[in-house]
Amino acid sequence: MSVPVLRRRRQLAKLQNISENDLLILTLTNGKKLVVTSDKYHGIISLDMYKCVLCNKEFEFNYSNKEFHKKSNKHKKLLATYPHILDPETNYCTICGVCMSSKVVKRHISTEAHKTGINKASARSFQYKPFENDTE
Repeated sequence: MSVPVLRRRRQLAKLQNISENDLLILTLTNGKKLVVTSDKYHGIISLDMYKCVLCNKEFEFNYSNKEFHKKSNKHKKLLATYPHILDPETNYCTICGVCMSSKVVKRHISTEAHKTGINKASARSFQYKPFENDTE
């Protein structure tokens, strides 16, 4: 099932509020930091079900199922490939959480919506600090 460029179906279930635990700090190769939601990073889109666009897998609209999927070995292996090319014709934008044809990637990154998403993700990076795990 392909998702049209920059369009998503209306969500049928009410989503939970985003907490700080649902945000991730991404460090780009140029050192710039961006903060995105865990779902966008993991390629999870919300339709009438959850769908992982990286694994092309759908599962019921249940938070624990979604989190279990994010920890699966198959998903982790696909997540390691970047940029997220889903197939030769389809790419996934981590910032916007949308799928698009490979032919329109350049047009997508020049849209106002994508630029706004980049600016928001960049601005959030000044508010959040990496989690320090004390294992002493």
